[in-house]
Order: sequence, then C-alpha cells, then structure tokens
Amino acid sequence: PAPGPEPVTVGGSSGPLLSHLTLHLPAVLSNPVTFVQFPATGDAMSRLGDRSIDAACLVDLEGFGTTPADGVVVDVIGLEPVVVILPAGHALAGETRIDLAGLADETWLLPPHDPGCDDYGALVHACATAGFVPRFSPHRIGDLSILCDLVAQGVGLTLAQGSARAREGVVMRRLAGDPLLGRHLLALHRDSPLIASRPLLLGLVRDAFSARCVEPG
Repeated sequence: PAPGPEPVTVGGSSGPLLSHLTLHLPAVLSNPVTFVQFPATGDAMSRLGDRSIDAACLVDLEGFGTTPADGVVVDVIGLEPVVVILPAGHALAGETRIDLAGLADETWLLPPHDPGCDDYGALVHACATAGFVPRFSPHRIGDLSILCDLVAQGVGLTLAQGSARAREGVVMRRLAGDPLLGRHLLALHRDSPLIASRPLLLGLVRDAFSARCVEPG
C-alpha cells in the first residue's frame, strides 16, 4: 500500500492561536499531527530552523522579536496590546487605562530571558519614552499563574498578552496609548510538508485571533 501523509509537528508558545490549532487542526488536516508547547519563543524558532518542528504559533513584542532562521516563513496574524497586571487592591486598579508614567515607582517581574522576544528591552524602551528607568525584581518566572500570585502578594507588577485570563487577586489593565504590542505569528519552514497547507493554517489562526484577541485602538 502507498504510504500515508507524512506526520508533522506543530509547536508554539502559550496563547489562543496554539490552543485553537490543538482543537481544530487534527480534524481538517490529513497529516497525523503532534503538538509541542515551548517555554520561549526563541526555542520554538530555533526548532523551526533545524526542522525539528514543521510550524509554530509564536508571540513576541513588536520591534523586539528575533530574525527568523533561513527557510522559515513568518506571517504576522495580528497585533495585540500588552496589558499590565496589578494587585486587585492597587490604587490604579479601578482605571480603564493606565498611564505607564504612573507606574514609575513600581517593581517589575519578567519571564526568563528569551532569545526570541526581548521583554526586558521592550519594557526599558517603553519606560524611557514615558520618562523613567524601570526597577526590576531579580525573579525570572515564566508561568503566568505564579507571576499573578506574586503580583497579588505585592512583589511587583508584570505584563501579559491582552488575551490572557485574569487570576484571582489581580486585575489586567491596558496601558494608555498601547506602548507595547504583542505580535501573534504563524511560522512554517519552507521544506515542511505543511507548507502546502499554509492557507488552511492561516485561516484557523486568523479565526482564533479575531475571536480571542483585542486589537490596538
């Protein structure tokens, strides 16, 4: 018998696009598909470059992402405002939008260094534009639930995708002027068996972005 469609692996960072693909792609793709979540955008991008995975849904920050490896095709699915996570009892928690300059005295919690997304550089740049130098906690935590626990305990503030879900004890608020924008990306290797299914993948992730993500404005 003729061999069936080649198995493929789809990776990515946590977010609504990868979540949507895990639910809907297997039903419409003839290739057997395996999903892998990576802790960092840079990890997934490097795996695309060496063909360890075939496609990935990624999130980075506009202007502070990484250059794709040779052979990797990247589509920007959409831009989403980054939100600040504050304790529910914070003095500014009742505001709809928060001026970044009003957070000049706060301590910031960031995820571990990610070669695919410079969170540190992006926040330093945004704060410099707002007229101050941010103070950072020495902690480097990637898990949003743990970060929210630390925020709720008053250890510091943190940032998240606008589509992230609030946890108990904290609130998520947009920054005035949306100085930080997350880029939701679909990346595929040109030599992947999935390249022929690129329109299908693009349709699915664009549907997910429209349903779950907030656009700037």
